[in-house]
Amino acid sequence: MAGERIGILASSPVKLRDNVPLRFGDGAQWDNRAVDDVHIKWDGSVLEVLPTADDTGAFNIGDGTTDLDLKVFLGTASAYVLFDVGAASLVISAGVILSVDDVTDTTSAVTGSIHTDGGLGIAKALWVGTTARLVGLATLDAGLRVDDVTDTTSAITGSIQTDGGLGIAKALWVGTTARLVGVATFDAQDIHSAGLTVANAKPIVQGMNTFPKLTVTVKTSGAGYNMTAAELLSGCISDTSATGAIAATLPSVADVVALIPGYVAGTAFYLDMRNPGTQTITLTVDGGGQWTLVGTMTIATLTHKRFLCVINSATTGTIYSVGASTA
Repeated sequence: MAGERIGILASSPVKLRDNVPLRFGDGAQWDNRAVDDVHIKWDGSVLEVLPTADDTGAFNIGDGTTDLDLKVFLGTASAYVLFDVGAASLVISAGVILSVDDVTDTTSAVTGSIHTDGGLGIAKALWVGTTARLVGLATLDAGLRVDDVTDTTSAITGSIQTDGGLGIAKALWVGTTARLVGVATFDAQDIHSAGLTVANAKPIVQGMNTFPKLTVTVKTSGAGYNMTAAELLSGCISDTSATGAIAATLPSVADVVALIPGYVAGTAFYLDMRNPGTQTITLTVDGGGQWTLVGTMTIATLTHKRFLCVINSATTGTIYSVGASTA
């Protein structure tokens, strides 16, 4: 074709000297050997592929339909980076480290030095140099260990803090003090401690002394009555019934046990019966005979009497008369 030079190469290899570029271009560039669209040059240590104008053109391997793998070896045959067409993946072999020196921090899922539109699988450890934020749910199949020693003085201080609740399926161990600001409900039967303290620093359990919240149950029936399990467990009943002999029938042991979550054999409590009237009151065994009564069960006129109630099993118990005083 007029104005163009066409070279026909034989089977001999083409060899260029160092720093002699292989130039690509057409038109006026074909006639001027000093200019090109892009050239390839080896300077003895670096292979350079350089366009004439910045950000012009592209370097494609394949066309998206007819492609081939690209493997770059890094020192040994077992260390390489592979662009695998069949697997549509980038493979970094064992022994090759990916190092990103960009220091852009992240504030979202689409910022930072590395971000992906998909998930990220990590077979070994993850080290985060500053803060980390998990927007979704995090599931830990192993333990969580926090080495920070910041103590807590409120709901928003300490090594671990949450804006929501905290569910713990097994034991909780607190190495120093613990504070419950709201109401605490214990479904188990035991509290083991040197002292359980409320916000006003007055102990509710210390040594052999307890300071429970007590509601006095007042009975005003003119005849005998069936005492409920809740009334028996209230700890104090004041009976102001009319003159006469009053029979107070006890609830079954089973009904009482149902109100003591996690009870064990030997669980015990006191019942104080106060009789400020002119009648007499006698504790009477329940219909199923689950209680065994030991001692005098009658509370005389103007008398206060204490009973010790012991749960022996889910359906048996013993009530002991332990003393009386003037009401």
